[in-house]
Amino acid sequence: MIGWIIAGVIVVLVWLIGCIRLGVGASRTQEEGNRLWLRLGPANITLYPRPKQSTKEKPAKEKKAKPPKEKKSKKEKTPRKPLTREQIVALVRRLIPLGLEAAGSFRRKLRIDVLEMDLIIGEPDPADAAMSYGKASAALGALWGPLNEAFQVKDGRARVDVDFQQEHWALWGRFQMTITVGQLVWLGLRCGVKALNIWREIRTDTNDAEKGGRNDGKAASS
Repeated sequence: MIGWIIAGVIVVLVWLIGCIRLGVGASRTQEEGNRLWLRLGPANITLYPRPKQSTKEKPAKEKKAKPPKEKKSKKEKTPRKPLTREQIVALVRRLIPLGLEAAGSFRRKLRIDVLEMDLIIGEPDPADAAMSYGKASAALGALWGPLNEAFQVKDGRARVDVDFQQEHWALWGRFQMTITVGQLVWLGLRCGVKALNIWREIRTDTNDAEKGGRNDGKAASS
């Protein structure tokens, strides 16, 4: 009975770890300026701007002289033959479709948690402001549709506003994209196993071809 309880707890812990979301985020606001952070579960680790470090000097510690370590004799291993040009070409040809498949799967698993865009049109002239507002709204609408189709957007909005007091345009917003640990591990294992199988197949085919060539050479000489 205790074994089943321990197994159940382990399964629950693995499931909870797999549900943790990892990702990146960025924002540009008038109050905070430009910010970049790394999302680890519920916590955000700021990457930019970097926090100011204290300038207190730590007392230098005296390093104790360590006795020289005896070098252990390592067993010499027979080096593997480098890849030939034909092997590299075959490997690239087979890895390109796998890479595209991995990129498509990764894109479908990504989720945009927050996507906020505020485009401020700075035009002192009301006529120019109205014309610019129409063009910006059309461009932003054309961009918003494909973006929602390509990614899963949880919370998103786009807005165009006019400010007659400014002479320059400004773009403010906030963005955060995440993926779960379980999805990331599953994609890595799936694509890694496929890539490893491709590598082994190319190595095996090349070794078989070399053995066949040697046997043919021996038969011809006899």
